[in-house]
Amino acid sequence: MRDHAAPDAQRRWLATGWTGNTVPPMPEAESRGRLRRVLSRSLGIVGWEIRANLGRHVRTGADARGWLWEITRDDQVAQVVIEISETAWSSDPLGLPEDTRHALETDGRAELLKVLDYDDPPRVIRCGSSGCSYFSVQEAEGHPAG
Repeated sequence: MRDHAAPDAQRRWLATGWTGNTVPPMPEAESRGRLRRVLSRSLGIVGWEIRANLGRHVRTGADARGWLWEITRDDQVAQVVIEISETAWSSDPLGLPEDTRHALETDGRAELLKVLDYDDPPRVIRCGSSGCSYFSVQEAEGHPAG
């Protein structure tokens, strides 16, 4: 299997014409996420923040692989797994839904940014050939990847 994320992400950055002399262009999902967090804070609502990408992750029994992220809110800590189905990993990235493609390009960060303002963020975000879906760990165990 080929990991399409790095070459596709590199082509995307090159296509922007960014030379490194200015602030790099921000993907749309990330800019919306930042705006949401600024508005939430100005209204006194504290959302989750990304603490760390804990690296590659394969959940037992899942026909998918991805990344484990840690997020925090005040004194709370949660972990979120972003999984990419094996079918999506082996597909041409240009043929995938935009949300799945962006998850591949960003090691799952693009999808994680979308849930930081949830009171109870999903613990598993599964992306595949039909897009991304959000699950609790228990729900994810009952749904095959794809």
